[in-house]
Amino acid sequence: MFKITQDNFGHFGSLQIKNSKRGILLEIIQDFGAIINKLIINNSPFSFIQGYQSAEELTKTHPFFSRSAKLFPFPNRLENGQYQFQQQTFALPANFPWSQDAVHGLLYNQPFSILHTDANVDFAEVTLRYNTEHLCAGFPHSFLLDVIYRIDSDGVLTCTTEITNTGVNSLPMVMHGTHTFR
Repeated sequence: MFKITQDNFGHFGSLQIKNSKRGILLEIIQDFGAIINKLIINNSPFSFIQGYQSAEELTKTHPFFSRSAKLFPFPNRLENGQYQFQQQTFALPANFPWSQDAVHGLLYNQPFSILHTDANVDFAEVTLRYNTEHLCAGFPHSFLLDVIYRIDSDGVLTCTTEITNTGVNSLPMVMHGTHTFR
């Protein structure tokens, strides 16, 4: 049977999904980008995700490694943090100290709320939501982004992302992705 518990990763809220009978542990830090921080299957002595060991490590190395980050609204780099959309130029802050570029989107360190949880014998599922009317000056667009993590009793993990434009104008975005875990 799966069990979902709320926990803390330092001062960040987190979720743990466990199935002791199957040796499954999935840790998600929802208050810092809804990232997956740990995945253990069949009581493995190691996590299949190279996660963070402490909140301090998370905040001092992020976004430099961006493990498991949601790459939204852009997955790569915006040169000098600038992009054009509907005949307007927007500027985003650089988020790497050695670069003038905006890198890996804007949600990597944002808090997500817990929208839904479900746990039974066959699977566990959590839906985490990020909701904003105005993320920052360089991205003045309204949207909802739901991340649905589901792990089954065989240890198969799936992640589904649903993005809803809640504004009256078009929403600029590139196909959402997740940064590699290592």
